[in-house]
Amino acid sequence: MDGARKTRKRRLLKRSSKERMPINIFRLMVIYLFHPVETFDIIKREREKLRALTVIGLYAAALAARLISLLVVHYPLADIDSGEFNLLLEIAKLLGPIFSWTVAAYAISSITRGEAKFTEMLTASAFALIPYILLTPIVALCSNFMSLLDIGLYGTLIGFITLWLWGGIFLAFVRMNDYGFLRGLFVGLISLIFMLLIWALLLLLVALTIQTFT
Repeated sequence: MDGARKTRKRRLLKRSSKERMPINIFRLMVIYLFHPVETFDIIKREREKLRALTVIGLYAAALAARLISLLVVHYPLADIDSGEFNLLLEIAKLLGPIFSWTVAAYAISSITRGEAKFTEMLTASAFALIPYILLTPIVALCSNFMSLLDIGLYGTLIGFITLWLWGGIFLAFVRMNDYGFLRGLFVGLISLIFMLLIWALLLLLVALTIQTFT
């Protein structure tokens, strides 16, 4: 009896320690590249194991990938002049649309019987940045073997990365809220309109602030 009780206790302790074990982030990043739906299911099921520092790190890595690409891209193919570089503007251009989409999508999904929490959507959007983090510096580095005549090819590669990024964000929105495709498309369209309204409001506030100081 005592031996069986001790064995059962060891199994329970082993199971509880396994449940407390943190998620292997690098493994989850690899899973996302090939099975994004499974990744979002893991995020939703085991969100307590994902640390905030991991999410912040993914957003910081995306910004670093953008800065690296600006440094190594072939000059004729660069989208901005190095003399016009502005760190705050680059942060706003890269992360502003993602954060505003997350806020708008959460606000709309919360009144349309969506299941995702704000932190879950923010985490899923961070993992959707993985293709951008990995591929953007590589494409920028390869641009040094291109000429101005290859600007179409370079633009296609950047467009593919952007499409993969936003496709992942939309898939995260649909999966985390447990929507069907058509319902997700409809609610996503409303969220997009709401996001544009947020931008318009922010631009209006900035314009009024500038005018007030002037």
